[in-house]
Amino acid sequence: MLWAAWADAVGFISELTDESGLRRRTDGRPLDTSMDWKRRVGGQYGVQASLPAGTYSDDTQLRLAVTRSISEHGFDVEAFARIELPVWPAYALGGGRASRAAAAGMAKATATWHTNFYDGWTKAGGNGAAMRIQPHVWAGGLDDTYIVPVLRDVVVTHGHPRAIVGAVLHAVALAFSLRQRHAPAVSDWASLVNATHRAVRFFSDDRDLANIWVPAWEREEQRSFEQAWGETVDEVAELLTAGDRFVTEIHRDGADSVEAYRRMVEKMGLTDKRTLGSGTASVTAAMAVAAAYPNRPAEATVLVANAVGTDTDTIATITAAMVAAGAPAALPGPVQDEQYLRQEAARLASIAEHEPTRSFAYPDTLKWRPPQSQLDAVGTAAGGLVLAGLAWLEPLDVPLTSKDAGWSWMRTSIGMTVLVKHRLEPRPLPAGNLPSLRTTPEGAVRRAPDGTYETLFDDDEPATPEPEAELEPAPQPPAPVSASLDTVFQRLIDDGADDARVGNALREVARHGTRDQFAVLTGQLWALLREQ
Repeated sequence: MLWAAWADAVGFISELTDESGLRRRTDGRPLDTSMDWKRRVGGQYGVQASLPAGTYSDDTQLRLAVTRSISEHGFDVEAFARIELPVWPAYALGGGRASRAAAAGMAKATATWHTNFYDGWTKAGGNGAAMRIQPHVWAGGLDDTYIVPVLRDVVVTHGHPRAIVGAVLHAVALAFSLRQRHAPAVSDWASLVNATHRAVRFFSDDRDLANIWVPAWEREEQRSFEQAWGETVDEVAELLTAGDRFVTEIHRDGADSVEAYRRMVEKMGLTDKRTLGSGTASVTAAMAVAAAYPNRPAEATVLVANAVGTDTDTIATITAAMVAAGAPAALPGPVQDEQYLRQEAARLASIAEHEPTRSFAYPDTLKWRPPQSQLDAVGTAAGGLVLAGLAWLEPLDVPLTSKDAGWSWMRTSIGMTVLVKHRLEPRPLPAGNLPSLRTTPEGAVRRAPDGTYETLFDDDEPATPEPEAELEPAPQPPAPVSASLDTVFQRLIDDGADDARVGNALREVARHGTRDQFAVLTGQLWALLREQ
């Protein structure tokens, strides 16, 4: 977890620039570790922001979003897709077109994780999915139970087989690294490619993927998804021949590593605008560097990060995750939020060992209203600033302003630091978008069922807290009423979507959900009934 974030931070400095731009960012210093630098954020109307040493990019931000979505009960894809993803653009440092389009798509009332069909979704083959799937492996143990969560995760944002195959290939390679305590060697690649080829069968293990997502993909593309998967795996094998040559040049021929890497980059098309950021090419390049630099994550990261014109941060973070699995060395430089990263890594390890551990508490998705813009994700409640659904915010500096928006470094109540975009005068957030717990100087307060916050204890009063029974929230409705939309929908699939059951499900959500949630369910039903 730490090495992946550190490598992301180093590669972030050289992302989307050229040699002269890199020299400006580093003030002429060699890019050999994490360092403070400046970058324009927010696009054309953004601001020039100072980024402290160790600041990580969207790669680690979305990886942490996935991490929070995983509990001892598995991957909550609905929480990731409907809460984490639409909020992320407010604090995103980077982010590809597909991830941002998917985030905008999930802000729509009718969107579901398996029907997030934004314009061009089947063409989205970038590495924005592969970069975030590591937590599924870290939490899933070392068998193949992580494959289905990886697939569910990827299709929320990407629909091209290059993105999905790349993510699965990275997952099986990372699992190998953890199991063997070293990154895969060239001799191991064939078995990993074969495992990736077989992974297409896991689509049939998930009803939403098998009955809704795959048929929708095949209608859109007018061809077999399984066939497209096989063709993409064949592309992976071809890309790895260039990787094999690179490893041979480093190990046997003693070639200059920078020049050897440049040749591999060219062969794989990693600087070609048509294939820049490809999911398969990025992962295979990372596998080659990991094989050439086993147990040397710092050297591998620096090599990748200095190859300007490539997707430096993503290739670096994927590489470091594999290499560092067998090299628990100290980081050569700082990384942002190290304590939080350690905390979440330990939690995932507990899940993998089937040990009881805490889970992140998301808002009730039946009451959640996704932000309709970046500026809607930060608001006020109970006298404080809030990042919708996730955390309370503490400003760390004076906002950088542009037009009617500000960018501020803020510390979150969960331990993550964000450079977040917000209104200069934030608006109150809907009650259903508030985090579940807040700690203030006055004491701890909890969100009550009606959306207000109630004080649990006050540091100014020495009296002991009320008995636990008094602190329990008001009784919740019976299970069908409080169930999430995915639970309601899954029940329809399990029991049979006959007219009576469809009517009961619609009535249930109409009575106890919002208009937006009712619209989401009707969208799900439309897709389901079209297949019957």
